[in-house]
Amino acid sequence: MKRMNLPAAVLALLVFHILANAQIIPLNTGYNHSIPALSAQPTSGVSSIIPDNYWINIASSFPPGTPATTWVLRTAAAPWLPLPNADWISARNTVLSASGTSNINPSYTIFKKCYCLLPGYQNVDVKFRVRADDHITVWFNDTLHPLLQASMGNWNFGQPLNSLPTNSGYFHVGKNCIYVLLEDVGGHMGFTMDGNITADWGLLPRPAMGTGQTFEPCTCNTGPTGVASGNPRALARKEDGGDEQAVVDAIIKIAEARRRERKN
Repeated sequence: MKRMNLPAAVLALLVFHILANAQIIPLNTGYNHSIPALSAQPTSGVSSIIPDNYWINIASSFPPGTPATTWVLRTAAAPWLPLPNADWISARNTVLSASGTSNINPSYTIFKKCYCLLPGYQNVDVKFRVRADDHITVWFNDTLHPLLQASMGNWNFGQPLNSLPTNSGYFHVGKNCIYVLLEDVGGHMGFTMDGNITADWGLLPRPAMGTGQTFEPCTCNTGPTGVASGNPRALARKEDGGDEQAVVDAIIKIAEARRRERKN
């Protein structure tokens, strides 16, 4: 029997651990997957030094430029109800709306959080609860796969909103993304989500991180340098699919149409 050298044995064990145990990954806003735990909340009403590096702002009707990380907000600074194991986040480092105090200039932001599925993935599902200020819509991978229809966000009343059921047609090998359209009509702006993406097999243990969308310490690609090839220490790389801009453009079109309606 051929003797396996130690580095190869360690790599094989790490690959097995990634593929066999990466089955429940949080969707939660404000969650730092490198700890893993919620980021510490700021002590003031703004959060200029506490980003959420996993929920990324990819388009907005107001500055800053995109893509950009989002900001963890102190819930006591706004009339918002909490969700367990999640914080409120926004595209701005303040709870205050970019629209001011009225609906004269309604605004919106599009967020995403992305995950990696390997060839042969099994029984993937997405479930979450969410509150938002003011309106929220959620999709998986494109606008044909709604996870939450356009809804008032129940930010300080009623029950949290629950995700719609998913089906196998929502998912594919490689990078898969949840898109959130947050629409605002003035006052405060933000959302909070508590939930998970789960799989029996084939879900990488960390979502994409930062504006460069890396899956460190692994890659999501399935070629010679990817995890599926047995090289989990490969350098991470940008994983954006070629059709993502088309998805973002479709969501922007929806957001701009609703924005025009609210101005009238």
